[in-house]
Amino acid sequence: MEWREVAPWMEFRIFFRDGAPVGISQADPYRRHPEIADRAADLSGALNRFTRHIAGALPIPTCAADVAIGHGDPAEPWLIELNPFDARLDAALFDGAGTGAFDGSFRYVR
Repeated sequence: MEWREVAPWMEFRIFFRDGAPVGISQADPYRRHPEIADRAADLSGALNRFTRHIAGALPIPTCAADVAIGHGDPAEPWLIELNPFDARLDAALFDGAGTGAFDGSFRYVR
Protein backbone atom coordinates (compact mmCIF):
# COMPACT_ATOMS: atom_id res chain seq x y z
CA MET A 1 0.00 0.00 0.00
CA GLU A 2 1.27 3.46 -0.79
CA TRP A 3 2.18 5.82 2.05
CA ARG A 4 -0.59 8.19 3.12
CA GLU A 5 -0.20 11.06 5.54
CA VAL A 6 -2.70 10.67 8.38
CA ALA A 7 -3.49 13.66 10.59
CA PRO A 8 -4.73 12.91 14.14
CA TRP A 9 -8.30 13.97 13.26
CA MET A 10 -8.42 11.37 10.48
CA GLU A 11 -8.04 8.32 12.76
CA PHE A 12 -10.97 6.36 14.17
CA ARG A 13 -11.54 3.10 16.02
CA ILE A 14 -14.47 0.84 15.17
CA PHE A 15 -15.38 -1.68 17.87
CA PHE A 16 -16.86 -5.10 17.01
CA ARG A 17 -18.23 -7.72 19.35
CA ASP A 18 -18.98 -11.15 17.84
CA GLY A 19 -18.80 -9.58 14.37
CA ALA A 20 -21.37 -6.88 15.12
CA PRO A 21 -20.37 -3.20 15.33
CA VAL A 22 -20.87 -1.75 18.82
CA GLY A 23 -19.36 1.73 18.46
CA ILE A 24 -17.11 4.14 16.58
CA SER A 25 -14.82 6.70 18.24
CA GLN A 26 -12.22 9.19 17.20
CA ALA A 27 -8.88 7.59 18.05
CA ASP A 28 -7.51 10.67 19.84
CA PRO A 29 -9.85 11.01 22.84
CA TYR A 30 -7.98 13.94 24.38
CA ARG A 31 -8.44 16.73 21.84
CA ARG A 32 -11.25 18.42 20.00
CA HIS A 33 -10.70 18.38 16.26
CA PRO A 34 -12.79 20.98 14.38
CA GLU A 35 -12.36 18.93 11.20
CA ILE A 36 -14.45 16.17 12.79
CA ALA A 37 -17.09 18.50 14.21
CA ASP A 38 -17.46 20.31 10.88
CA ARG A 39 -18.00 17.03 8.96
CA ALA A 40 -19.54 14.83 11.68
CA ALA A 41 -22.56 13.67 9.67
CA ASP A 42 -20.50 12.85 6.56
CA LEU A 43 -17.80 11.10 8.60
CA SER A 44 -20.33 9.10 10.57
CA GLY A 45 -22.04 8.00 7.36
CA ALA A 46 -18.77 7.00 5.68
CA LEU A 47 -17.55 5.11 8.75
CA ASN A 48 -20.87 3.30 9.18
CA ARG A 49 -20.88 2.23 5.50
CA PHE A 50 -17.29 0.99 5.88
CA THR A 51 -18.27 -0.85 9.07
CA ARG A 52 -21.05 -2.72 7.27
CA HIS A 53 -18.63 -3.50 4.43
CA ILE A 54 -15.97 -5.15 6.61
CA ALA A 55 -18.13 -6.69 9.36
CA GLY A 56 -18.60 -10.01 7.58
CA ALA A 57 -14.94 -10.35 6.62
CA LEU A 58 -13.27 -9.91 10.01
CA PRO A 59 -10.77 -12.66 10.85
CA ILE A 60 -11.22 -11.75 14.54
CA PRO A 61 -14.95 -11.29 15.29
CA THR A 62 -14.38 -9.41 18.57
CA CYS A 63 -11.89 -6.69 17.74
CA ALA A 64 -11.23 -3.02 17.18
CA ALA A 65 -10.50 -1.86 13.66
CA ASP A 66 -8.25 1.18 13.46
CA VAL A 67 -9.15 3.11 10.33
CA ALA A 68 -8.20 6.37 8.70
CA ILE A 69 -10.46 8.51 6.61
CA GLY A 70 -9.43 10.59 3.63
CA HIS A 71 -9.84 14.28 2.88
CA GLY A 72 -11.96 13.65 -0.19
CA ASP A 73 -15.63 14.07 -0.79
CA PRO A 74 -16.98 11.56 -0.25
CA ALA A 75 -14.64 10.54 2.53
CA GLU A 76 -13.07 7.12 1.98
CA PRO A 77 -12.01 5.09 5.03
CA TRP A 78 -9.28 2.49 4.87
CA LEU A 79 -8.19 -0.15 7.35
CA ILE A 80 -4.94 0.41 9.24
CA GLU A 81 -4.99 -2.58 11.60
CA LEU A 82 -7.10 -4.91 13.72
CA ASN A 83 -6.59 -5.32 17.47
CA PRO A 84 -8.09 -7.91 19.83
CA PHE A 85 -10.93 -6.43 21.88
CA ASP A 86 -9.79 -7.21 25.41
CA ALA A 87 -9.02 -5.41 28.70
CA ARG A 88 -5.75 -3.97 27.33
CA LEU A 89 -7.45 -2.20 24.43
CA ASP A 90 -7.85 1.58 24.62
CA ALA A 91 -11.61 2.15 24.41
CA ALA A 92 -11.12 5.75 23.21
CA LEU A 93 -14.31 7.71 24.06
CA PHE A 94 -16.17 4.67 25.40
CA ASP A 95 -15.95 3.42 28.97
CA GLY A 96 -14.08 0.19 28.38
CA ALA A 97 -14.91 -1.11 31.85
CA GLY A 98 -18.55 -1.88 31.09
CA THR A 99 -20.04 -3.68 28.12
CA GLY A 100 -23.08 -1.39 28.25
CA ALA A 101 -20.90 1.58 27.34
CA PHE A 102 -20.76 0.41 23.73
CA ASP A 103 -24.09 1.63 22.41
CA GLY A 104 -23.40 1.69 18.66
CA SER A 105 -22.86 5.44 18.56
CA PHE A 106 -20.31 7.59 16.73
CA ARG A 107 -18.34 9.54 19.34
CA TYR A 108 -16.01 12.50 18.99
CA VAL A 109 -14.93 15.32 21.30
CA ARG A 110 -17.40 18.16 20.81
